[in-house]
Amino acid sequence: MIFREAKRDDLDNIMKVISSGKKSLKALEIDQWQKGNPNREQILRDIRNHESFLIENQDEIIGTAALVRGIDRVYEEIYEGSWIECNNYCAIHRIAVLDHYKNAGVASKLLENLEKQAGYWKLTDVRIDTHPGNTVMQKWIVKHKFHYCGKVDQADGMRLAYQKLLVNDEE
Repeated sequence: MIFREAKRDDLDNIMKVISSGKKSLKALEIDQWQKGNPNREQILRDIRNHESFLIENQDEIIGTAALVRGIDRVYEEIYEGSWIECNNYCAIHRIAVLDHYKNAGVASKLLENLEKQAGYWKLTDVRIDTHPGNTVMQKWIVKHKFHYCGKVDQADGMRLAYQKLLVNDEE
């Protein structure tokens, strides 16, 4: 499996992965991603901002995510909890894996590489959120040593927010 930054030419294949993720959420009766987002324009914006990453296997894009740098308006206000630290962070959004690659370690490999990328950018923590009904994602997030911090509001509803402080091997 190869991790790399997405290019404009990858857009159609990334959208296939996003579509697979939308179908999986719908099958679980989770309304997240069912009202149009993420859409082509959003993914294209991620690509233009150098914040879209993917995992490919034998030239097939099988997983994707956005790693967004800078202050994320969604994470400015957290309630029923607080961030562990307020550092120079990035946020993982729009993470998806092709359905027939689920439970094959693709999402974990993607996350591992996103964390390395955050380290290259000299960021000190990573944030992520998920729908309260997405218990599979919640377990996966905790398995990867993210800590539950509270609740945040996305445009389409409340989300559970998590944070992971990155270890700096240079210290």
